[in-house]
Amino acid sequence: MFKNLLILSLRNIRKHKAYALINILGLSLGIACSVLIFGYVQHELNYDTYHDDFERIFRIESYRDSYVGEFYNNSVAGPVGPSLTESSPLIEKQARLIRPFENHKNVLVEKEDLRFFETDIYFADPEIKDILKFEFLAGNKETALDEPFSLIITESMAEKYFGNQNCTGKTLNIEIDYDYYCPVARDDFTITAVVKDTPSNTHVPITMLLSMNSLRTHLPWIDEYWGDAHRKYTYVKIVPNADIRDLEPHLKELATTNHEVYKQITGREWISNYYYLQPIKNIHMDQNVRYKIVPAGNWYYIKIYSFIAFVVLLIGCLNFINISAALGMKSIKQMGIRKVVGANRWHLISQCFLHAAIYAILSFIIALILLEILLPVFNQLTGHLLTISTLINSTVILATIGLLLLIVLLSGSYNAIVLTKDKSFNILKGKLSSKGHGSVTQKILVVTQFTVILSFLTFSMYIYKQLEYMRGSNLGFDKEQKIVIPFKTHLGRLRTDYENIKSAFTKYPEIVGATVSSGVPGSMSGGYYMKRIDIPNAESNFFQVLTSDTDFINEYKLDLIAGHDFEPDVVNGYIINETGIKLLGFTHPDEALGVELNAHYHGLTKPITGIVSDFHYKGMQQEVQPLVMDVENSLYSTLTLSVMQGNLPKTIKNITDAYNTLFPDTPFSFSFLDEDFNRLYKHESQVGFVVGLVAILGMVIAAIGLFGLVSFFIIQKTREIGIRKVLGSKLSEIVSLFSFRYIKLILLSVIIAVPLSWKIITLWLQDFAYRISINPVPFVISSMIVLGISTIIVSLRCLKTARINTVETLKYE
Repeated sequence: MFKNLLILSLRNIRKHKAYALINILGLSLGIACSVLIFGYVQHELNYDTYHDDFERIFRIESYRDSYVGEFYNNSVAGPVGPSLTESSPLIEKQARLIRPFENHKNVLVEKEDLRFFETDIYFADPEIKDILKFEFLAGNKETALDEPFSLIITESMAEKYFGNQNCTGKTLNIEIDYDYYCPVARDDFTITAVVKDTPSNTHVPITMLLSMNSLRTHLPWIDEYWGDAHRKYTYVKIVPNADIRDLEPHLKELATTNHEVYKQITGREWISNYYYLQPIKNIHMDQNVRYKIVPAGNWYYIKIYSFIAFVVLLIGCLNFINISAALGMKSIKQMGIRKVVGANRWHLISQCFLHAAIYAILSFIIALILLEILLPVFNQLTGHLLTISTLINSTVILATIGLLLLIVLLSGSYNAIVLTKDKSFNILKGKLSSKGHGSVTQKILVVTQFTVILSFLTFSMYIYKQLEYMRGSNLGFDKEQKIVIPFKTHLGRLRTDYENIKSAFTKYPEIVGATVSSGVPGSMSGGYYMKRIDIPNAESNFFQVLTSDTDFINEYKLDLIAGHDFEPDVVNGYIINETGIKLLGFTHPDEALGVELNAHYHGLTKPITGIVSDFHYKGMQQEVQPLVMDVENSLYSTLTLSVMQGNLPKTIKNITDAYNTLFPDTPFSFSFLDEDFNRLYKHESQVGFVVGLVAILGMVIAAIGLFGLVSFFIIQKTREIGIRKVLGSKLSEIVSLFSFRYIKLILLSVIIAVPLSWKIITLWLQDFAYRISINPVPFVISSMIVLGISTIIVSLRCLKTARINTVETLKYE
C-alpha cells in the first residue's frame, strides 16, 4: 500500500510540475532563511560553551561606585587572581590574559621582509591552557609558555608568516608599547607551539599568546602592583561541585585591599566596590561591562532577527499550505474514484500526509543547498564567519525535524479534513460541499500573509528613511574629502614631530590641510573626568576627551560659538561643547569662559577658552555627550588629511610615498572618514537590508499563495462562470465579480497592518535620539504596491478562466 501511495504522490508531482516547484522552492527558501537566522541567534547565545567544563570557568570582574558614577569592569589588578588562588581551595586553576598596554590594537610583527600589524595578542600565564580550550597542532602543551619570550601562535598566523613550513623553534620580532611604564620594546619571540584558530563565538579571540615571563622581564612588578587594573583579564576554574558563593568572603577581602591602595594613591575613596565571578558563557551578552574585548551581544537585534526568522518561516509555511490545497483540488476526482472503488477515508488521509511529507522532505534537501549559497552573503552582511558546521548542530537538526513534522501535520491535516470528508458523489464530481470551511481557512491564511508582508514593507521603508536622515543630516562637522591615517607605531615620533610630519604631506598641492588628534569623529572612545576649580568640593563630571593640535577645529569646520580657537605657540586652555557647559552648570556659553577645570587624565588645571556647537561625533543613534577638547600631544594617534576632489589615485600615491619616506619598512593603511563614519550605522543597515529582503521575498511567496487560493476557488466556480456568460454577463463583469472577493481580503490586510506596523515603527524609532517623524505616506505607498500586485494576479487568473470556451466551462462538471 505504501509503495502504491508513494508512486501516486510522485506522479502527482510530475503531473503538476510548476505548482510543485513553486511549492517546494517557497518552503525551501523559508526553511533556509530561518535556519540561517536561528543559527546566527544560537551562535550569539552560545559564546564560549565550546570550552571543556565551561560551567566551571569564570572571569573575575569588578564593580565600583564612586562620586563620578558606577562602573562594571572586566579586568582587575594583577595580584587578584594569584591571591584568590592562595586564599581559597575552591580554585582549581587561575590564569591571566594581559593585552599590550598601548598598542594592543596594532602590534607590529615582523619576520624578515614580512611586516603586519596584528590584534588579539596577549601575555598569558601557562595555566591558561588548562582553563580555556586550545587544540595543539605542534609543540609541547605542558611547557609552551614557560620560558621568557616564548610564543604560541594560531594555525592561520603560522600559515601567514611561514606558509606550510614547520615553524616551531623559529622566531618573530614583536613590538610592544608598554605605555609610560617603559619604552617601546622590540623582542624576538620563539614559537613553541601552534594551535587551531579560536572559534568565532568566543569573547576573547586570540592570534598569539606571549609568555607571562616575557612581560615580567620588562614589568617585574606585574604580580604585586594593585594600582593598575587596565587590560588584565583574570580567569579561574573552580573545583567540581563548588558553590561560588563560598568565594565571596575571599573576593571581599581582595576588594578591600584594592580600595586601600586606591586611597593611598589618590587620597579619595569609593562609595562601594566589590569583585564578582562572571560565568564565561555569560560574558558576551553582558552589556554592563565597559571596554569589552569583543562588542557585547545585542539582545535588541537578536530579538529582531528571531522575529524575522519566524516571519520568513511563517510566510513559507502559509504559502505551502495554500498551494497544497490548490494541488489537492486538482486531484480531487482521483480521490473520488479511489473512494468509489473501495478506499476508505483513512487511505485517502494517508495519501494526503504522504504527499505532504514528500514535499517537505524535498524542501528540506533543497533548503540545505540554498543554505550553502546564502551563507557567504549572510557572513558578508553581518561580518561574522559562520560555517555550515556551526549552523547545523544537533539543536538545529532536531528543531528542523520537528518543524517538518509540524508542516506535514498541518498541511496533511488540512487536505485530509477538507478534501476527504464529503460524500463520494461530491468528491467524484470534483467539488466540495459549500458548507466546508477550507475556503475560509485559506482566506484567513492569505490575510495573515499579507498583513505580515505589508507590515514588513512599511517597516523597511522607515528603516531606509531613518538611515537616510542620519546620513544626510548636518552632523556639525565636515567629514567629506578627509583621509584618516591611524598611527599604529612610531607614536613617539608623531607626538613630538607632528608639524614636520604634517608638512611632509601638505607639500603636495592635492593635500590642502592636515591635523593630528587622539581620535576622529566615529572612533572617539576615550573618556575622563573634569572638575570645576571655582566651586569648593565640586564633583567631577565625565567627559569624552579629544586632544588635538591647533588646526583640528579649522580642518573639521567646527562651529565656535564663544571664545577663541586654539592658538599655536601658546599654552591653550580647554574648549568645551554646548552639552558640556550645561553639565558644568552654565546656562550661557559666555558664562563658562575663563572658568578653570582640572583634568584627571593629566592633572592639569586650565581655563575654558572656547565653546563649540554640539557635533555628532558618535553618530545620531545617541544624544551628543559632553566633550572637552585639549591641546595635549601625549595622546596623539591619528593624522587627518584634507584632500581636493579629483584625481584621487594620484593623491593616494602621493600620500603613500610621503608615508613610506617618513616611515620606511612600516605597513601603511588609511581610510576615508565618511566611509568609516557610515559604519556606525552598520546594524541599522543590516536590519534594513534583511527586513527589505524579507518584504520582497514574502511578497513573492504571498503572491504565489494568493494565486493558489484563486485557483482553488476558480476550479469550483468554472461552471458558474460558464452559466454567467450564457446569461449575458460581460467578461469585465465576471472578472470584477470574482476579483473583488479576494481584493477585499487584501483590503482587510491593509486595515490590520497599518496600526500594527505603526506600533512596530514607533517602538523601533524610540532607540534613536534623533529620528524622523511618522507620516502616512509610506503606509499608503506599501498598501498601493501590495494592492496593485494582488489585483493584477487575481484579475489575470480570473480572466484566464473567463476566456475559456463557454461549452468547455458548461461541461466542466
